[in-house]
Amino acid sequence: MQAELTGNPAECNESSVEPVSSNTVLHSSTQKQPQLIKDAVYYMDTVVFKVKDHLFKVPTHFFNQKTSFFASHFASLDAGKKIDDGEKFIELEDVTPVEFRALLKFIHPIQSNSLRQVPPAPTTEEWITILKLSTQWTMLDVRRVAIDTLSSAQIPPVDRVVLAREYKVNAWLRSAYLELLKNASSMTQEDMDKIGLMAAFKVHKARERYMTASGSRSTLSSPFWGSNSETPERSFQFQETAVKRSAVERVPLAREQGVAECLREAFIELVKRSEPLTVDESRTLGFDTALRLYRVRERRIVRHNASSTDASKNAPVDEELKEELGVLVTYQPVERAVLARKYGIVEWLHQAFVDLMKRPEAISIAESKVLGQETAIRLAIARETYTINTNSHSGSRQNSQDGDENIGTFVDEELTSELSVVSSYSPVDRVLMARKAGVDEWIQSALKELVERKGMVTDDEAVSLGLETCIKLCRFRLENLENRGYYSSNRTDPGQIINDEFLVELARIRADERYIQTGIVLEEEGTQGALVGVATKTSKGKGKKRRY
Repeated sequence: MQAELTGNPAECNESSVEPVSSNTVLHSSTQKQPQLIKDAVYYMDTVVFKVKDHLFKVPTHFFNQKTSFFASHFASLDAGKKIDDGEKFIELEDVTPVEFRALLKFIHPIQSNSLRQVPPAPTTEEWITILKLSTQWTMLDVRRVAIDTLSSAQIPPVDRVVLAREYKVNAWLRSAYLELLKNASSMTQEDMDKIGLMAAFKVHKARERYMTASGSRSTLSSPFWGSNSETPERSFQFQETAVKRSAVERVPLAREQGVAECLREAFIELVKRSEPLTVDESRTLGFDTALRLYRVRERRIVRHNASSTDASKNAPVDEELKEELGVLVTYQPVERAVLARKYGIVEWLHQAFVDLMKRPEAISIAESKVLGQETAIRLAIARETYTINTNSHSGSRQNSQDGDENIGTFVDEELTSELSVVSSYSPVDRVLMARKAGVDEWIQSALKELVERKGMVTDDEAVSLGLETCIKLCRFRLENLENRGYYSSNRTDPGQIINDEFLVELARIRADERYIQTGIVLEEEGTQGALVGVATKTSKGKGKKRRY
């Protein structure tokens, strides 16, 4: 019979105690707890990021693995701000929730419910965002993947230039400029505004160098307009002001500014125009100048020697009265006009004027001072009308085309005394002076000279003239080359031309790209195409440090 258990343990039979199961764990105050080991892979710390009004809670592992940029932020997290439930967070600036989510989509993709379904890849826009943030936060591995992926994406060359500048990708910049070189004429104003007018100007200039096989940045190796013509097929039209001035009005302005080219141009226009100079215009120009212009106008017209016919009509009189005529003094028409005025004989004066009008020689400056300058101008007008009418009645016509070729020479010869006292200026200087004086015709002629010259517009000239103006000049030159089908068979390597034209920019991007790869912190002065600043509260200040 089993013994009855009492309250005294000593009285209990040992055999009566039930043994402890081997599966039972004893928890006594004296038993040592086993040490827990954190898994090296799947035990992760998390961090809360505040981006605008969004909170993101993600493992810190992914950020520590990709960059050291956030190390200081994680280290100082205990002293950071807290959200409502007391959890601390890091606030990111210069980034939006959408952008931050795009980065997380790549470095921490969320697996779908189906294990066989691959998470969707980032879109092109998301890859651009990933490139932005990986550059900004020196996630070099992520940046390289973004660059490789976007390199094969369909991105217009203009946008690729902008991205290459902003995120310092040298290969993109050079390849985009090469593509633009081949299609410079198709660039829109919006495209040029995106890459900047100086870059657009350089692209057009590079295109012209490529078409003409010019290794030089300032001159062309072959005749620009071809062997059959020295000027473009159509004239370059570019109007900057609404003010129109006649050639007569431009002469005093040119004298005031002292610009020989502008003065000469006005003189040539006055010679070419069909209407004769009036007495009032002659007074504005100066009678001596007006008379010289009439001399040029006469030289331009093919004259027929009508005086020989008139002389033959007078042959009987000369023969019969030669004895009496021989004892008299012969006077020239100008001298006879003086005598006619002295004695008040109108018939003498009329005949002297007729002889002056019909003679081959133009009225000289000295003769005009004897006759009176207004009289000389009126005689010059009569001579021109008489010459034109005589040519018309004789079945001949004015050969203006042949005359036009020599007008410049005629003007230089007849008006050399006036042109020699003013200075000669380059086309660029004349454009600047014309803008100041507000003379659109001067601007037009100077720009036309720049269009027709063999030398291309230089960078310095483009800055002085204005980039928009020079781009129009370049596009006009290119249009004429393309319309003529002018392509040199001995072309320069387009890559070398791009390297030459964009030497400074490409070198700067290469240097910045090297700095990014090493994560060096530089002082940034806000240059064009600068990267977005470090995502901290101090990133908004001027002269701040930026991580590359």
